[in-house]
Amino acid sequence: EDSDNFAVVGTNAFLLYSPTARGTTSSTHPANWIMVFIQYKDGSMQSADLAGKTPLQDQFEASKNPVFDIPSMVPVTDITFADTSSSQYYMQGEVSWAIDYDDASNPVDLSKVEYWWIGVANGYDGENKDLIMQVPVGTNKVVIDPRFNFGDRLYLTIYASNQYGLATDPSGTILFTEMPNMTFTTTAGPTTTWTITTTSTQTPGMSVNALEFTDTDVIAYRIGGVIQWAPPVDITYVTGYRAMMANNAENDYGVYLWSAEVEDDTVPVGTNALTILGY
Repeated sequence: EDSDNFAVVGTNAFLLYSPTARGTTSSTHPANWIMVFIQYKDGSMQSADLAGKTPLQDQFEASKNPVFDIPSMVPVTDITFADTSSSQYYMQGEVSWAIDYDDASNPVDLSKVEYWWIGVANGYDGENKDLIMQVPVGTNKVVIDPRFNFGDRLYLTIYASNQYGLATDPSGTILFTEMPNMTFTTTAGPTTTWTITTTSTQTPGMSVNALEFTDTDVIAYRIGGVIQWAPPVDITYVTGYRAMMANNAENDYGVYLWSAEVEDDTVPVGTNALTILGY
């Protein structure tokens, strides 16, 4: 095998050894993303903004006390919403947000986060909250459509969530402005549904596609399982792939993932299953 720590062209799966520590180069910043980079024949590796990436969901066994199983608060920033509904007490339109990886007092840990819980409340602390929708972690943009009856709740709030409940504190909350009403109605609104739009971080032909990973190790802060992807459209200049895990989608504190099928972290083109060595 090659000794340059990359996987050759043709590889499209990476089997992790369990246990693999879910860590990065920083002891205070756990891995939250799996990333696969293209290694080019000239020896260069693509930048993090072009790499394939997927959120890292850390599986864990439920404890006897559910309070230990709910996710920690994950800070979000840049929450935006512009109401497009012309009916009083109804809201409609696009909501977007970003994970606040720069909040030094709250290092981001997505290990127990399965969903973003999006709703309305009577204050910044989430008082009297009401659910609008839940969307998978990794989503950062949704459309409330059709309209949602928010009543007297004028705060749009986002919580980290999983099957055991919500984080104790909201990730972020904004006071939104209702569009001036064109009509007033006292009839009940339709059953709320929604459209989910996931922002793509991949460029066709420039990154791997359909990147997926499901953790099979039930111990918290350890991961195991298979990383799978589809090759880029054009592999003319591609010599292999490098799989990493990092604290955020920009590859901060990134570390290479190792495989049992190769002697280094280079995944060769043509291979379709590799096992990451445990840490």
